[in-house]
Amino acid sequence: MSTASSEKRRATTEEKYLPAKHRTGSALCLSGGGYRAALFHLGVCRRLNELGLLAKFNAISAVSGGSIFAAHLACRLVHVGDACFADYEGTIAVPFRQFVKIDVRTGPAIKEWMPWEWWNAAAGSEALACKYGRKTGHH
Repeated sequence: MSTASSEKRRATTEEKYLPAKHRTGSALCLSGGGYRAALFHLGVCRRLNELGLLAKFNAISAVSGGSIFAAHLACRLVHVGDACFADYEGTIAVPFRQFVKIDVRTGPAIKEWMPWEWWNAAAGSEALACKYGRKTGHH
C-alpha cells in the first residue's frame, strides 16, 4: 500500500471522527446467536455488575440474540443510573430466564405462511414485535 493512500485514509478518518482527546465513554457490545447468546450475555453482564462496571457503559450495541438481552437490560438500567444492581439475580436474571422459556418465534413464523398475509412481507416481523411487546409489557 502506498504512503499517499495511507495518508489519505488517515485524513478521512480524522475528518470523520472526533479527535482522540475528545473521545470519551465506553460501549457494551453484545453479539448474536439467538437465545444461547442472550443467555451467555446474561452471565457476562452478571460479572460486569459484580465488578461495578455494568452501569458505567455509555452505550449498548447489539445484534440478534444480543439485542434480545440488550433490550431487557436497557429497560432496567434506566432505573439504576450509575449504580450497580444490588439484586442482579432478582432484577435481571430471573425475569430474563423466565422470558426465554417462552416460545415467541413459532407463531409469528407461521403467520407469514397464511395466505392472507402473503402480500405483507413484514407480517412475521410485525407479529414477532407484538408478541415481544406483550411478553415484556411494552406493547
